[in-house]
Amino acid sequence: MEVYKETDVAFMPANTISILQPMDQGVNLTFKSGYLRNTFYKTMAAIDNESSDECGQTSLKGFAILDAIKNIYDS
Repeated sequence: MEVYKETDVAFMPANTISILQPMDQGVNLTFKSGYLRNTFYKTMAAIDNESSDECGQTSLKGFAILDAIKNIYDS
């Protein structure tokens, strides 16, 4: 796989990037915790705004891909 002679390509085994680059662990942890926090806030807001059905259960319909993208941006 030698397309460019100036470039070397190395394939890493699975799950070793965080060991070789420990800064990524902090970035990933921060993003995941922010994403989860935003998801819980939006879920609680949706529960507060929606009415419950005859059984007293609340459905969380209407969470679209655009909502997930906005959540990623906010995180």
